[in-house]
Amino acid sequence: MVRWNPATITGENMATTVMVVALDRPAGSLTSPLLGEHVATGATLFTVDA
Repeated sequence: MVRWNPATITGENMATTVMVVALDRPAGSLTSPLLGEHVATGATLFTVDA
């Protein structure tokens, strides 16, 4: 679980992007309708099919 608040980043030229990696999952088991979109605070980023 990752918590991230880009508003707390104060350093100059620091990226506020967080990469999410799902390891050991078959292709297609990770889906998101938000790819390429802006995400609201608390929004579900993706689901993992069992």
